[in-house]
Amino acid sequence: MGDASYEVIEDVAIFRLGEGKELDQSVSLVQQVIQQVKHSGVPRLLVDITAIASGPPTLAERHRIMVEWAIAGRGAVRLALVIRPEFVDPDNFGTSVALNHGLAFRGFLSEARAMDWLLGRHGGGSSMSG
Repeated sequence: MGDASYEVIEDVAIFRLGEGKELDQSVSLVQQVIQQVKHSGVPRLLVDITAIASGPPTLAERHRIMVEWAIAGRGAVRLALVIRPEFVDPDNFGTSVALNHGLAFRGFLSEARAMDWLLGRHGGGSSMSG
């Protein structure tokens, strides 16, 4: 995973993408982490992609990504994605696709809010979809 980092805190796996990764490489790394977390039995995953080298995905790419990630973690992983502001989709398309394919997913602009949502703590309700 190069300069990426992975740790488990409070029953939450946390994966921070390393710098310089393009979209397809990043999607593949996250998919591998989702599968790893699912097989290890950790129910929650926070993924920080703010260091991604590419810009926001197109609508078609968002659909493909969410379907791939949903297949990887369906029914076993709750996924919070920390994104940069330009990745925000005001229509929450990614969230809808993920939910329709069996993945509990939300995008956030901060790790703190993402962690709150994952742990069901007050303050994690407001999100921005990636």
